Amino acid sequence: MNNKNILYISAVFLAIIASIILLDVFAEEKLCLLEEKLNWDIPFICELEKTVEDPATAGWETYRDEELGVEFKYLPDFGGGVIWRPYVWPPKLSVVPSSQYSLKNACPDYHQAPYFPEPQTLNFNGIDFTLYYSAEGAVGSNYLTYCYQTQKGDNYYILDFLIRTTSGCGQGCGPYCGTEHEEECINFNLHEEVEKPIEMIVSTLKFIK
Repeated sequence: MNNKNILYISAVFLAIIASIILLDVFAEEKLCLLEEKLNWDIPFICELEKTVEDPATAGWETYRDEELGVEFKYLPDFGGGVIWRPYVWPPKLSVVPSSQYSLKNACPDYHQAPYFPEPQTLNFNGIDFTLYYSAEGAVGSNYLTYCYQTQKGDNYYILDFLIRTTSGCGQGCGPYCGTEHEEECINFNLHEEVEKPIEMIVSTLKFIK
């Protein structure tokens, strides 16, 4: 193949790429489909289309509701031991229209009391959430509610977590003194094992429309 033919083919190739890039806002997607079909190597464009997975959420499941236009990620296994566990898993997502909103129907497990912390306003990835926290004791157990709410348009979006923990764990060996779960009970860290992962889950919530 002589130099003239090489230059001609190169010019055609570049013209195709330029035309695709200028077509519309989906140019990169089309070019990457072309790359895949023709086995081209165009990493400087197609890498833009690839989502880099956050190592902190690698291996997590994704809940996605196209109709509601929302998604979030969550751990496939969360608190499967005897010391603590979620009461419901995966976490519950609910949507309440503003016209029907009340704290009771948004966070049914939340119990307001003067000794609980005031609701907190938190921001994850540009989305403001209000966190309602409460704790209720039962025989040998504590039931902790973490109810996160955010509002978009005419709706409230709620992620609700109800966690059962064993009374006394994290402060001593609780009911597990002298058993195989004694060390697990003593070392239980509510913030690290429960609250931080819950915050990470909430931080993955995003609106897809």
